[in-house]
Parts: sequence; C-alpha cells; structure tokens
Amino acid sequence: MPNNTDEQSYVAKVRFIKKCLIGHLVSVFGATACAVYLRIPLTDPQLIQILAAILIALTIVRFSLRTGKIEQIFSTGLLIASLPIIGQLARDVQELGYPVIAFPITAVLIGIYTLGVGRDFSFPGMVGVCSVALAPILWILRAQGVEMLEMVAIGWFIGTLYVTYLSYNMAMILKRRRPDEFLSVVADFLRDLLNFTTYPVRVLFHWRGYNFQ
Repeated sequence: MPNNTDEQSYVAKVRFIKKCLIGHLVSVFGATACAVYLRIPLTDPQLIQILAAILIALTIVRFSLRTGKIEQIFSTGLLIASLPIIGQLARDVQELGYPVIAFPITAVLIGIYTLGVGRDFSFPGMVGVCSVALAPILWILRAQGVEMLEMVAIGWFIGTLYVTYLSYNMAMILKRRRPDEFLSVVADFLRDLLNFTTYPVRVLFHWRGYNFQ
C-alpha cells in the first residue's frame, strides 16, 4: 500500500496506533454495553451464523473496495452491527462459567497503557504490561466470588492471547493502511479474525498445491 502508515514518521505512527487502539476500546465498550442492557430473541447458533455472515461481508468489502471512504462506511457499519451479536454471545458464554470478562478487562488495560506511555509505545511492552497486570485483577475477582479458581488461569491465558493478537495485527495493519483509515482499522481487528482462523486451512491447501508432503 503506497503511503502506508508504516512509512510515516515515528510520531505519526504512534499517534495512529493510539487512535486505533482507543477506537477498538470504544467498540469493546459498545459490545459490553450490549451484553448488559440488550437481549436478542435468538439462539446462540443463530447468533453465530449472523456473526459469521458479518465477518464474511467485512472480508468481501475489504477485497472488493480495498480502501476509500465507501469502504470505511461499509466496514464501520458492519462493525457496529456486530456489537450486539458479540455482546450477547459473550454474555451467554460468561454465564456458562467461562471467563469472558477477561476481554473487557484486558481492553481497559490496553487503553490505560496506550494513553499512559506517551511516545514510548511498544508492542512487546503492551503485551507484557497487560499480561502481568491482568493476573492480580483476575485473582481479586476470584476472591470476590466473581470467577472460579480454575478459571483464573484460563482467563489470564485468554487475555494474554487477546493482547498478543491485537499487537501483532496492529503491527501488520501499519503496512497496509494509510493514516486516514482509522475507522477501517478498528473494523480490521474484527475482520482479521476470519483470516487468522482460516490460516491453517489456507496453508494446507498451499502445501497440497505444491505437493508438499
């Protein structure tokens, strides 16, 4: 991508990264609010089908429009449409006893780190700080009876995996997005989940295509 953000000055890159991560935090707050205040009269399998359709639509928008204001409008609209679905699915999984609460907690930690480090932003630093800070928070929730003991480690792993994915993806996004594509990047965090989940399948087909054994 010509004139991508990775080609800009260090200060411009850090400013862009912070803007995108705070935008992502807002989207997480939106999904969390939907989980608390909204009830959709659909089963979880139906919600998963709708979310899968949104992910596919996001991918189609990306490959067909590539960039520009129209792409940003469609991507942002699909992201907003996904928030109630994600919120209800997250609430349902949390009610089954799994520590989905680790996601919004980690997102808040990411926001605190992003706003607090100034120009000394570092992806490895963000992963390390958020991962270390998450553990005692989950332990406190366990002590308060919010989470079960056996779920503390799982919650910590989920949160660490989440911040690692976000860091890696943001670093890759810098090479393919321009500084004026902030809204598209916030949608990319959701859109790229499909790319990551289908990556092993694409590698397998690649190996078969070249007769790798």
